[in-house]
Amino acid sequence: MSFFNLSVRGFLCAAIVVSVHSSQLSAQPASKQKTASKKQQKQQKSLTEELSNSTKFLNTDQRFLFQYKLKPGEELYYNAEHTLTEKTTLKQETDKLASRSRSLKKYRVTNVDSVGRMSFDHINVKTKSILRKNDEKPIIFDSESPQRVPDRYLQVAQTIGAVLLSYCIERDGKIVSRKAHFKDWDLRSGKAILQFPPEPIPVGFTWYDPKMVTAKRRDLQVRKIQLRIKYKLASVRNGIARFRFETEVLTPITPKLKSQILQHLVEGYRDFDIPKGRFVTTHIEWNHTVPGWEGSGSNMEYLGSYTETLTTAPKKTRNAVAMVPQKKMEIRTIDAGPIIRR
Repeated sequence: MSFFNLSVRGFLCAAIVVSVHSSQLSAQPASKQKTASKKQQKQQKSLTEELSNSTKFLNTDQRFLFQYKLKPGEELYYNAEHTLTEKTTLKQETDKLASRSRSLKKYRVTNVDSVGRMSFDHINVKTKSILRKNDEKPIIFDSESPQRVPDRYLQVAQTIGAVLLSYCIERDGKIVSRKAHFKDWDLRSGKAILQFPPEPIPVGFTWYDPKMVTAKRRDLQVRKIQLRIKYKLASVRNGIARFRFETEVLTPITPKLKSQILQHLVEGYRDFDIPKGRFVTTHIEWNHTVPGWEGSGSNMEYLGSYTETLTTAPKKTRNAVAMVPQKKMEIRTIDAGPIIRR
């Protein structure tokens, strides 16, 4: 018998066996098929967990070097959204202030020198904000609208299209120089520019950024309060590193002092694109309640979030044209402290 005939016969036999086995499977009760399906799902889940654990193991053993990689003339755009709700209770009266702002920010790289130091400007391209106190009519500001700018946002309107901050940094983020052209708009995550450790680090590596703030005691004496931002390399996946951070208070403080520094007490994360050398996402949260900040029966709630995401260059925008100053007003920016009712 030829090899061809043997092969054909073998194939036909195999096909019959498979057919019979398939019919047996199809003839099994639905309960058994369901059990088999659950078993397959469990095996798949187990496999996924094993792969995840293997990735974590490799990341733990591997070290990563973090450096900024900006290019001369490059412009990076970020969409930012900041929401904040403040509620203060004093003498049985409660005030509530809620705000939300959406803005477009630009980082314009002006120079990269021979040793890799990068100079760039931080520019506020456009902003749309809404503010409401208690049951009062909301105050709305849109930098692209030709309508009159509300007094509350006059100073913000003056920053549209202007350079807020100018930086010069080294590759690891160490600041060589920094110039603020307006009120400090740095993120309260420690620094808008995160300085990385100079050597390669593994997942799980932790470091600290010390910080000093001040607040007034009940006797109006100024008290220095020592803080530090704890940073941790939480994970690295597909070239994106996630850094988590949180504020730690090192100085013992009273509710009165704490109520004045809530904007500094943050936690969140930042995602960094390792190959491209830039942050792609920043997320910050505030979630604080301070009972007794002004004696018995007083209470303060401070809830908010800030998210910044890398985006593409926008179409040409139009700035507000009605910016006639009426009177000087305090502007609620991301670094503004809580409004304390007297």
